[in-house]
Amino acid sequence: MKVSNIDSEMLRLFKDKAFSSYERGEEILIRENNQNLIGILKRGILKICFYNEKKDTDVVLYHLYPEGIKLLINTLYFKTTAYEYRYIALENSEILWIPIEEYEHKAIENTYLINLKQDSYNYHHKQLIKKTKEAVYIKDNKEILYKYLKFKMYITKNNSIDISIKELASDLNLSLPIVGKLIKELSNEEKIKRIGRRIVITQSNNAFCKLLSNQNFEE
Repeated sequence: MKVSNIDSEMLRLFKDKAFSSYERGEEILIRENNQNLIGILKRGILKICFYNEKKDTDVVLYHLYPEGIKLLINTLYFKTTAYEYRYIALENSEILWIPIEEYEHKAIENTYLINLKQDSYNYHHKQLIKKTKEAVYIKDNKEILYKYLKFKMYITKNNSIDISIKELASDLNLSLPIVGKLIKELSNEEKIKRIGRRIVITQSNNAFCKLLSNQNFEE
């Protein structure tokens, strides 16, 4: 099995720890309610959201996925006084869970673990600030939507995306009518096609391959 987003160093340091499996659509918080764990994604795709209480929706912050930036899943983010974060499996996934105390103990003499933890904190809050800026400043919603769809294509390695208009609206913190209007505009521009619930990105095969080979494609 291909190991993604986790390397031999992690496997060596925590070889006695078991992996937990999650099915597509499963919310990680339901199973892992211990607030003192750190997780590493072995395979699959996770969507990290924060809960918008006013709209009763989950707004996507970022994704963890194969070949993506190595990040820790910190259960301290699951519920704080300010926000409630949710980690949702978009594909069948596996996570290596490590007690925070054990991770911190090994990190005393391992700069890799120290840097990984710091990078994870920084990236998490960077994405939160990015979402805040998007909510405050004037933005091109169509461009944001199209880029998000292309990103979905990038992480799933498939130009046919299984996602509803309702989920897109929630992910991007937009209203259903606005997303519906933007989807229609992108369809008229022949950038996408709607086939039932699926959205197909209408790129040439060369463009698709070029996008998949881009190691710096950002959300």
